[in-house]
Amino acid sequence: MASKSAVAAAVLLGLGGMSSALADEAGYFLSGPQKQELILRGQMHDEEQRLYDVWIVPGYVVPKESAKKGWRKARDSLRTYSKPDFFPDLHKYADQTWRFGTKEALREFAFKGTRNAWQKDMKVAGERTRKRVFGWWLAYPWGVLEATTESVFRLGTGIPTGLALASAAYTAVPAVYVAIPTVMSVAHASGEGTGYPLIAAGWNTVIAPPLAVFGQRPAPQRADGFWMKQVDDPRLKDMIGELSSWRDALTKAQPTAERDAAVKRLEDERTAQTQDLYARIKVIEQASGEKVAQVRSDWMGGVMQRATEQRSGVLARLKQGDMPPELLAAQRDAVVAGLTGNGWTRDEANKLVDVLLGKPVDLSAPQRKADDKTDPVKRAVEILGSPK
Repeated sequence: MASKSAVAAAVLLGLGGMSSALADEAGYFLSGPQKQELILRGQMHDEEQRLYDVWIVPGYVVPKESAKKGWRKARDSLRTYSKPDFFPDLHKYADQTWRFGTKEALREFAFKGTRNAWQKDMKVAGERTRKRVFGWWLAYPWGVLEATTESVFRLGTGIPTGLALASAAYTAVPAVYVAIPTVMSVAHASGEGTGYPLIAAGWNTVIAPPLAVFGQRPAPQRADGFWMKQVDDPRLKDMIGELSSWRDALTKAQPTAERDAAVKRLEDERTAQTQDLYARIKVIEQASGEKVAQVRSDWMGGVMQRATEQRSGVLARLKQGDMPPELLAAQRDAVVAGLTGNGWTRDEANKLVDVLLGKPVDLSAPQRKADDKTDPVKRAVEILGSPK
């Protein structure tokens, strides 16, 4: 990097002679110190000591600092080996990998999941066969298809994954864990510590000398805030100091003790009032909610009692109209949706249907929309996509 600085300086001297004839045009070309600043730092001061930063000129100082930072990070990565918890953590991660491979992947996902799949699918098939639903003679073959598909997926992925994790727990995991600090050290050293500084310094060697020789002297009106940004202005500190003195004089001229006391008193009052208001609102909402719930519960109790008394008559009318309880059970969702409204909630409509059916229905039973069709391939894909 030092040799590149020498090359840049030589180029600068050579080009400086080319522009000496134009130096009479006062106020355009950079001065010697400005040229030096631009090449070394990518920044420069004007005659008023205002600092400017040029976006496309990295300088040599910034890449040098980046190199220091990169190699410092590389050193810190290697120091990881000396930390007291490094090897205990290695043992912990190896144990966790072993437990996940043997317990989660093999036992829970592969073996227990396969057993549960067969139990569930055979139970559903038995229920469909018992009820003699349409096509009931396909219930068990279809159940075998679903259970087999899920079993193949669970065993085919769970066993290899579990074995791989279990075998890697005390082989690959320690090797990778121990290698990580070295890999990170090499990455920091080669990237931020070497690669970027060389590229930035090389680019600076190309771009900085011509800009230093032919560039225009910096001024606030020539700084766009991006390509060339004014970083600092020494007058700014004086301005802030002057205005701060004026502010302090104004403050002393008007006593603040009474103001501060009044503000604190008002803020304390506001806090107390708002906290009290929130507490009262919460109490009102809770009491109101409990009263509303009690009123609806009392009302629903009377309704359900009357519904129970009228149950046999309603079922008889439904049967006369060729609307047996089996239809109600099969189309429960549609019936509940139709009864919800006019002051009835869905939960209350469900309770009314329970009265007619005689007992609550298992709402966890498989349900589907009318346009939700399937075939063996589609069903297999669905099972593979979301094994239960």
